[in-house]
Amino acid sequence: MRTAVIGGGRVACRKVRILAEYGAVLTVTAPEVCDEIYELSEVYDRITINVKPFSEDDIEDVSAVISATSDNEVNRRIYELCVKKNIPVNTVDDPEKCTFIFPALVYKGNISAGVCSSGTAPAFSAYLRRRIEELIDEKMLFCADITAEIRPLVKERFLTEKRRRDVMYAVIDYIDKAEAIPDRSELYRLLEELEHEDKNRNT
Repeated sequence: MRTAVIGGGRVACRKVRILAEYGAVLTVTAPEVCDEIYELSEVYDRITINVKPFSEDDIEDVSAVISATSDNEVNRRIYELCVKKNIPVNTVDDPEKCTFIFPALVYKGNISAGVCSSGTAPAFSAYLRRRIEELIDEKMLFCADITAEIRPLVKERFLTEKRRRDVMYAVIDYIDKAEAIPDRSELYRLLEELEHEDKNRNT
């Protein structure tokens, strides 16, 4: 997704970091750009920086716009142009000038989750994001990894969608109830037992 970020300060930098982690192609435009954004552009080759004032051309051929300038008049102009051109726009810290809202994001390992209050209570969204982040411990990260690992095997060995779902839930439940992170061999044995049950049931 090609996204224009208008603004080069710390607020813009937070949005750039999040979007870059999710694979967006970004063009950052601002008269001044903070060092952190330059550092991100060295990590992610999908980030282009234009050091100049905003112009209408900066939002041509983009899928979305993040307006993060410190100038309310510029933010208002960007919003009006985006609405006119039917481009989704998020004006940071101004819900009335947004056609979409950024959720407060949790991003740990292969797990990501978003919390959104429709822009009405960003502090609560941030608080809830922290609480969710605390819940995602090493066992939960292991569970995400192992279920992704065994998914092709489950699709191969179990015939129906319902049975595959039940098997995956059985694996998740086994991990959840274990006092510590189980060894992978335990989970593969569990799959073999469940497959053996199916074969006995069908004979």
